[in-house]
Amino acid sequence: MQTTPKRPFCVAAKFSSEEKTLILEAAKKLNMRPSAFVREVVLSSTQTSPIDRLLLAKTCKLEALLQLFFGGLFSQLNDQIRFEKEHFRSALERAEAVQFRKADEQLAKHTTPAKDAHV
Repeated sequence: MQTTPKRPFCVAAKFSSEEKTLILEAAKKLNMRPSAFVREVVLSSTQTSPIDRLLLAKTCKLEALLQLFFGGLFSQLNDQIRFEKEHFRSALERAEAVQFRKADEQLAKHTTPAKDAHV
C-alpha cells in the first residue's frame, strides 16, 4: 500500500469551467492527478525567475502568432477568405491573452516532477 507524505498546508483556489478543463486535460496528458499537477505547476513557478517566465511567455506569444497567421494565410489561399486587419488584431489579442498560460504549461511540462508528484 502506498503512503502519501504528510502535507499539512492547503491552498484553496477557485477555477472557471474552462480553467478546470485545461487543468484536467494537462494532468491527463502527463498521467497525473489534477491535484498533483496543480502542485507541480505552483512549485515550479516558484523556481523560475520572473525574467525567465517573461521570456518564455513572449516565445509562446510568437508561436501562437505564427500559428494564427499561417492559419489565416492558408484560409486565404485555400478557402478564399481574406485575412483582413481585424483578423490581424484578433490574432494579436489572442496571442497576448494566452502567452503566460502557455508559458506556465511549458514550465510545468518540462520541469522535473518530484518523486511523489504522481501521488
